Amino acid sequence: MTILKRATKLVLMLLPGCYVVRDGQPQEYAAPQGETILEVSPEVDEVNYVVYREYFGCTEAEIAYFPHYRRYYGLTDDDIYFIYFTSRQCGVSFDVCFHSYYFDCGRDYDRLVTYYRVPRERYFVAIEAGVSPPPMYARTYASYRNGSAASVTFTNQEYVALVHMKVGVEYQGQPPATYFSRVQATGSTSRVIVENRDQSGRGGRTSTGAKVAATVPRPWTMPPQQKQQWHQERQVSAAKSEVTFKEVHQEQVKKVEKAQPAQRSVEQKSTRDIPPPKAEGQGAREPNPKHQDPEGRGPRQTENPPPKPPQHEIPPPKPPPHEIPPPKPPQHDPQEKSKGEEKGEKKDKN
Repeated sequence: MTILKRATKLVLMLLPGCYVVRDGQPQEYAAPQGETILEVSPEVDEVNYVVYREYFGCTEAEIAYFPHYRRYYGLTDDDIYFIYFTSRQCGVSFDVCFHSYYFDCGRDYDRLVTYYRVPRERYFVAIEAGVSPPPMYARTYASYRNGSAASVTFTNQEYVALVHMKVGVEYQGQPPATYFSRVQATGSTSRVIVENRDQSGRGGRTSTGAKVAATVPRPWTMPPQQKQQWHQERQVSAAKSEVTFKEVHQEQVKKVEKAQPAQRSVEQKSTRDIPPPKAEGQGAREPNPKHQDPEGRGPRQTENPPPKPPQHEIPPPKPPPHEIPPPKPPQHDPQEKSKGEEKGEKKDKN
């Protein structure tokens, strides 16, 4: 092992989260933080229930655990479809196969297939030569047709599409060409199964290739009151199984429940930081708002108004020229004579 790889492993051990080293490159998969409950619509839940019971052969007790797998492990129905199909191929229980998927294989579908040595050909449905698969099936069926599926690595999304096709063709009885056209129209492999729910069981095959032995009621055909009661019974069954589930998965349950208070406190803090919304029609407030005069005479200034800027003194205007009185001529005393007159008189005498 090179120095760079050793340093990479050491850094990954110090970082939060879970990592898987595959082909010399670390890959991260995020574990569920806090309480993770994935909501499933009633329409999808009804179809999945029938598929779980008839195609995968699940019991009522096993299905009652699924809400807790969603909450404490963040599983989706796509995950459950794939894990159950793989567990049926290798002959182990769902719990054992799930443990290998989540902890040993880093939530990687292809690693789980390799871990249990399940031939990848079992995930395919034979199609005619003239049938062209949609883009999401192009790579997988190209390797299936040329015989290189055993040496090709598939993604989680590709495995999900393959398992959905097994359900649609083998269990619901859709021809591969019809199934491909429905996938091309809807863009979702799971949606095709839900829309084709009225044909559930017509294919007559289970996940192991056996014949469908028993059928269960179709909830989507029940009257509204009976359907509501059916959903309530499912909820009660899940609530009863929670105690047993927590005993088996104590470590994971404690980890998730311990993270719940911290997550809720962060959510509450972020909610407090958001300013309250303004009422409609309320504009921005003025920096120095004016208060209404209690006597109804209009707005008045607030107390302690800011000082006004100093102004230069302006001299008063000068009066018009005609208003200025003319200067008075100087008045002389008649008894006094000017020096010039006295000199003149002296000259005359001489």
